[in-house]
Amino acid sequence: MTLPTIREVENLHKKYAPTNKAFAEIWQHCLIVKRIAIWCINNSSITSVNRELVEIGSLLHDLGVYKLYDKDGSMGNKSYICHGELGYTLLRDEGFDEMLTDFGVPPIQQMAKIYGQNVR
Repeated sequence: MTLPTIREVENLHKKYAPTNKAFAEIWQHCLIVKRIAIWCINNSSITSVNRELVEIGSLLHDLGVYKLYDKDGSMGNKSYICHGELGYTLLRDEGFDEMLTDFGVPPIQQMAKIYGQNVR
């Protein structure tokens, strides 16, 4: 699996962000999550972590939040809890590998997948 570059992920955020303000807020949040994830890797005894996958996944994890905004940049009526499924669908429709689309899937669905239950 070929991972997108950070620049490609940033461009994907810009593609779906309804406004520059929404892009700035979500992108900054994802950058913070990436820094925290890398800190956790660096301060862990686990050695079998795909650092690049964690970085890219951290940057993709909230892509579905853009689908909650109205075109004017205000938060719409959709429930925030839906953003994971929206992100999964968005990443899937963009042609990303399942290893990356799963970064958009809510944790409960990830657990169900691990244990063989289909909740989509």
